[in-house]
Amino acid sequence: MPLWKDVQEPKRLKKIQQSRSGCSRGIVTEQRTDSSGETQEIPSQDTNHSAKNLSASVTSHDSSQSLIGEEHITQQRQETSHQKERIAWPKMNSEAQWRDLNDDLGVILETSLQGCVERRIETLTTLIYNIGKERFGVEERKEKSNTKQTPNWREQKIKQLRKELKDLNRRYKKSNEIE
Repeated sequence: MPLWKDVQEPKRLKKIQQSRSGCSRGIVTEQRTDSSGETQEIPSQDTNHSAKNLSASVTSHDSSQSLIGEEHITQQRQETSHQKERIAWPKMNSEAQWRDLNDDLGVILETSLQGCVERRIETLTTLIYNIGKERFGVEERKEKSNTKQTPNWREQKIKQLRKELKDLNRRYKKSNEIE
């Protein structure tokens, strides 16, 4: 049997693999993820440590609303992420500053992290950014000088050859008109 035929028949190969490994005996296979990409699983501790009972939840109006909310949050995060200034974080070998920051963030985050996961992550990133900005300041942006970079030798050679070709084409056209 040619190898390319096996590629065209993934269901048959899946059944063969399941029968050889002893997976899914008596269990009907079904889709394991729903539209939100989350799986509902019943964990099991077998000898092969596989969760055999995975199933997708029924999609409801609430899950589609949460997806829209998540998309809105990610859009806001992307819009603000490119506008934020870079924080002048301390060097990694200044352990005292990092320890103080870690202790203070631990206390603040324990009291302020409440609500859904998306809100916690948003709060976490905002707090860390603001506290880092207050303590360590913002990196000064280096102004790019308008010095034009000189082309390398290949680019110079290509430019010269194109110029010569252009001149030759002009001469040829003029010579045809004259002759």
